[in-house]
Amino acid sequence: MSEQEWTKSATSSRGNKKLPEIERVFNHVRETVDSIVSNGAFSHRKLQLRLDSSGECTVNVTIRRMMKKFLDEGKVNSYYRCRSTLLNIEGFGGTDIRFADITGQWLRDCESRWVKEGKSLSRKLALTKQQIKQIMEFSGTPRLEMYRDLWLFSYLCNGINFRDMLFLKYGSIVNGEICFVRSKTMYAYGRSKVIRAAIAVRQVISKCNNALRRIASQIGIPPFTTYSCRHSFATVMQRSGIAISFISESLGHSSLSVTENYLAGFDRETRFRNASVLTELS
Repeated sequence: MSEQEWTKSATSSRGNKKLPEIERVFNHVRETVDSIVSNGAFSHRKLQLRLDSSGECTVNVTIRRMMKKFLDEGKVNSYYRCRSTLLNIEGFGGTDIRFADITGQWLRDCESRWVKEGKSLSRKLALTKQQIKQIMEFSGTPRLEMYRDLWLFSYLCNGINFRDMLFLKYGSIVNGEICFVRSKTMYAYGRSKVIRAAIAVRQVISKCNNALRRIASQIGIPPFTTYSCRHSFATVMQRSGIAISFISESLGHSSLSVTENYLAGFDRETRFRNASVLTELS
C-alpha cells in the first residue's frame, strides 16, 4: 500500500487494532532477512524455510495443508482430489518437491509419465439428446437401473449435484417445484453446512460412476459420470435456444458471465471436434 493508505489505515479504529500485529510480523520478517544476509547470500527459498514453522515449505507440505483445510471444512471431494494429486505428483517427483523444481519441462515430463501410465486428462462431457434418450431406454440389472435413475433425476433437476440431491427432503418440494440451495454456494457465502453424510455421499457417487461406465459401454456412448448431468442440462438447454439468463438462474450461477464462461468450454470442444473432420479424408 502507499504511504497515504498506510497512514489512513493506521489512524482508523480497525487499523489501530491490527497495527501491533502487523508491526510484529514485519519486524520478524525483517530480522529473518537480516540474519540470512549476514550469513551469506539471500534467497527467497531460504526465507521460506526460515519463516515456515515446519522448517520446509514444499509442494507436498502445501498440498497436505490444503487437504487438512478441506477436510476441516467438510469439503470431502476437494480433499480426495488433493490427495489424488499429491499421490500422483509424489509418484513422479518424490516426497520433497520444491516450488523451484516446478518448471515447464518438469510439468511436461510429469504429464508424459501420467499419459504412459494410462491416466486420462479430465474433460467436460455433455451428452446429446440422442445419447440421453439411450440412457432413458436402457434396461439392465436392478442395481444398474437404480444408478441410471439417479443420473436421470439429477439431469432433470437442472443438473443438481449428487450431494445436494441426497440431502433433499419432502419439504424441498415447494409449489410443485423442487427447491434447494447448492452446498457450493453455501460455502461461498458462509452459510452453515451439513457434513454428517459426506463420506456416504462420496460412496454413492463412486458406485454410481462405476455403474454409469458400464451403462455407457453397453449402449455404446462415451463414458459419463454424475457431473455430466450438469453439463448435459446446460448444453441441451443452450442448443435448444433457451435464453442464457434462464440457464444461468437454473444453474444457480452468480452472473451471466459465469454461465457464458461455463458454456464456452463446450463450444471450444465442439470446434475442435468439428475441425477434426478436415483430416478425415478416407
